[in-house]
Amino acid sequence: MQVAPIVLGMTEHEKESVVQRLVDALIDAGQVQPDLRESALAAVRAREEQGGCTALANGIAIPHCRSDLFEEMRVAIGVHSLGVDCGSLDGLPSRIFILALVPAKDPAVHIRFLAEVNR
Repeated sequence: MQVAPIVLGMTEHEKESVVQRLVDALIDAGQVQPDLRESALAAVRAREEQGGCTALANGIAIPHCRSDLFEEMRVAIGVHSLGVDCGSLDGLPSRIFILALVPAKDPAVHIRFLAEVNR
């Protein structure tokens, strides 16, 4: 896996904007093709709409999706100074965002990744 781009000093005011910025960071790093931007955003949005909170406790959110768009897992990390309300389990704003774009062909990668982050 390639090194995840890290975006410091984020100032976006909503989760959707945070996800857009992290997808753009993956594009800028050459890890996601620019023509996949809208499809990647739609896949993450669809996962978020399925329910199940991707905002954990302690200021951490893991917006993610599994999709046939990706051959390898791509991850971007963002740090927000004030935090964004993402409906976390403890009600606190999310300040650390870990975006994961996971290939659909290997669901075990997705589960292992989420388990490691949760630890």
